[in-house]
Amino acid sequence: NDGKNGGSTLVTAKTASAKPSSAPSGVRLISVTSTSANVTWTGVPLQELNGKLVSYDLIYSEPGGASQSVASNTTVVILRNLNFATSYHVAVSAISTGGRGPNSAVVTVTTSQDV
Repeated sequence: NDGKNGGSTLVTAKTASAKPSSAPSGVRLISVTSTSANVTWTGVPLQELNGKLVSYDLIYSEPGGASQSVASNTTVVILRNLNFATSYHVAVSAISTGGRGPNSAVVTVTTSQDV
């Protein structure tokens, strides 16, 4: 060592992001009509995202029907073009740079009769 360089080497390392460790909570309905439902939830706490939030994914389906999903960058989604007087199961998950986290508890949304 000639005294000009401290002898240390800079090492840069990246750690892989993990998927969120908790699910969104408090999934609830703000309003429901015969063909739409306004759904809101509380996001995953920052320390449980385990990476950067990419989006929330709201999954919904009629009982026995195929699931559909809607991606959102906010904690509110308006489901449109629903069938009247029909029940839908709704759940939300967070997606971070590390992957998809667990689903929220399932909430049932029932649209009103067409008037």
